[in-house]
Amino acid sequence: MSHAVVYLRRTGGGAALSGATLVHARGQAEWSAVLSTPRTRLGPAPTTETPDNSSAASNTPQSPEVRTLSEAQPLAAAATSLASWISKQLATVPGQPELTVCLDLDGSRCGWLSAPGTDETLVAAAISSAQLESQTGEGSNALAWLGAGELGSDFSAQPLAAPSGKGAKAAALAPAQRVVVLATPDLAARLVLDELDKLSITPARVVSLWHVITEVWQSTAPASRSPAAASSSPANPNVVGEVASSAAVAASVIIDPEGRLAWTWSTERGLVACGSMLLRRVVSTPQNAVVSADSGSSALAVIDEPANAPDADAPSLVEITRSDVGRLITEWLAFATQTGVAPSRVVCIGPENLVCAGLDDDLPHASAVSAVGQTLGRVWPNTAVAAQLDPAPIISTLRRAVVQANDLGLPGQRLADKSKGAVSRAVLVDVTDGRAGLPELSRRPGRASRKVYAWNFAMLAVASCLIAALGYKLSSVAGDFAQREIAEKNNLQDLLLEVRDVAPKAKDAFDPAISLRETIREMEQVRREIKPEKPVLAELTRVLNALSELNDTKAELTSLTLGSALAGSLAITVETADTGTVIGQALINQPSGTPWIEWSQGRTRSRIQDGKTSREYSTAGLWKETPRPAQPPRPAATPAKPAETKPTETRPAEPKPDSQPESKPDVRPEAKPAESTPSATPAPAPSTTPPPPDGGRP
Repeated sequence: MSHAVVYLRRTGGGAALSGATLVHARGQAEWSAVLSTPRTRLGPAPTTETPDNSSAASNTPQSPEVRTLSEAQPLAAAATSLASWISKQLATVPGQPELTVCLDLDGSRCGWLSAPGTDETLVAAAISSAQLESQTGEGSNALAWLGAGELGSDFSAQPLAAPSGKGAKAAALAPAQRVVVLATPDLAARLVLDELDKLSITPARVVSLWHVITEVWQSTAPASRSPAAASSSPANPNVVGEVASSAAVAASVIIDPEGRLAWTWSTERGLVACGSMLLRRVVSTPQNAVVSADSGSSALAVIDEPANAPDADAPSLVEITRSDVGRLITEWLAFATQTGVAPSRVVCIGPENLVCAGLDDDLPHASAVSAVGQTLGRVWPNTAVAAQLDPAPIISTLRRAVVQANDLGLPGQRLADKSKGAVSRAVLVDVTDGRAGLPELSRRPGRASRKVYAWNFAMLAVASCLIAALGYKLSSVAGDFAQREIAEKNNLQDLLLEVRDVAPKAKDAFDPAISLRETIREMEQVRREIKPEKPVLAELTRVLNALSELNDTKAELTSLTLGSALAGSLAITVETADTGTVIGQALINQPSGTPWIEWSQGRTRSRIQDGKTSREYSTAGLWKETPRPAQPPRPAATPAKPAETKPTETRPAEPKPDSQPESKPDVRPEAKPAESTPSATPAPAPSTTPPPPDGGRP
């Protein structure tokens, strides 16, 4: 697929269209707005440079010619005319080429901001405070003018950095950092894009001239080498250095014959920093002397004064001085300080009508472009410099961009392929990245977006109609069922009337069955809701049995509470703390049914009353609906002793034969329990307490 680039030339700080150039594989075409220039002033327009901000002055949007637009087309009409012209020109190019819109540098600026991240929303929020930051030295004065315009309406701004990818919330918590920001007035460009969209032309992307310079000249910059090694080539004295492989950061300097110097810093990923400045324009006098328009000569100040006007055929020249180069170096130092990077390669492209003042002393026979390159190489250390003469540097740059796009595709479509040489070393770059283009204009909604919205609306409308039809259908079905229900009830009544003579109690026999079932269901529900009373008396018996085990220990029952809902509590005045422990253990070991109260271990507290110290044991318990777990049997210490000692007493009596008749009735009944199983050991008969059901206590 072929590609084409349309270069929009603007005036008035980017607010009006002055012309356009369409470059494609077959050639180029020019479009010009209807302008009348009855008075043209040579030299730069009045500058707004401030002593403490040379960077801001270098980017100040000025026009080398002050033109009046008394008969100019309105901006909307000019945009419509330009879009129609572009459509006609593209129709003559075979293959329906993809269009790239390139904006000139009129009114565009580049500076830096303090922002917590590189997200577009964060940068837009930081722009509003750029003017305040510039007063304290925290930001670039080159962005102070942004406060006068409205972001998104008068201009667009994007950071020259990779998107953070963490979102605005995560970036808002990060510390502030320096972010290079590119701002471009885009009112005229948006009108042109809208008019192209009406003609069914959707540009593949929108870029600035800085981005095109980066794409074309970044990979053709010279390899890093010492400045002393850079010398004029004998074969071509206008070229300094060699064109070789790319390094980390490359600088490109383009000097336009119209009097504007544009520079860029770039890497393989895209644009890093950029800027521009206006140069003085001079003319040749009839005496073949070059005089600057700022030299104070009133004869060259205004063209339309016949007495002092120069020759109409006198060529217009662009002058660059040592102070201009120093100003460029100062601006580079400022960006190097803020970004932390610096170029190691520089390529300079300029026209033949460039003259220099104070730069060609060492190279009297070299061109002005070579002199500029040599000066940059001497001032900027460890930099390889290449210089090239070109009568139309911007048009040549656009042609190179078209050739690269036709051969390799757009930057967002290129793949890294080092086998094809330095020109093909392109990295896959997202066109929505600010380093590769103007994302806001590239993503501008157009005809395709409107089609998506229209299709979404159509689908929602169809879905609404389907839901309405389904609702109507369900409503009609529900009405039919209601009618059928009424009809069935009427049929039932008719049938009952027909059998009334045969079975007069049919109706009465049907209703009582239903009533009986309902009554039974209600009674079962009431029975499930009634809860049985808790066995309070059984728990009282457990407590009394536990207290009866105190024997001779002195204890006084202070309070006892047993309830059906609130469970129970017990308080006893005891003499020692061990007595309370014995009572608590006795309560725990007492057998119980279900439900039962699970008593806690309790605690004994001391208190002083009327000068006397007393101890009170207190415990509490909760009702448990689950069966009580089986308690381990208590060790029967008292009955075990006779079982062990009686056999020892009978053994010495066995050897006496004379005493056997007398001892047999006494010994045999006692020896049998010792040899029998534990189940037959209810021997301790002296105990008056009956054995418990679980066999745990005597």
